[in-house]
Amino acid sequence: MRKCKITVFDYSDARHNSPATWYDKDNPPEVVEYNVEAWCAGGDEGVQAYWVQDRVLYIAHGDDGHWWLNSTIAVNWAAEIIAAIEKAVKE
Repeated sequence: MRKCKITVFDYSDARHNSPATWYDKDNPPEVVEYNVEAWCAGGDEGVQAYWVQDRVLYIAHGDDGHWWLNSTIAVNWAAEIIAAIEKAVKE
């Protein structure tokens, strides 16, 4: 894990919690681009990336250097999410 400069695309308005699988071909949302420094699992080529902006935790997925926004959540949930992941991994 390291901090990387990446470009993340929000194809489905995930910033406002629309699921990444949602896409209306007749009325697609405007694609928003974020140029950020994020903590990247897997480096700048991909797997997952995290950054905080305005007390919102952004979560992006990546593959071969292409990143897309998957979800956002209020930063105050981060500790509980981390604890849940740790418990799930230990089972």
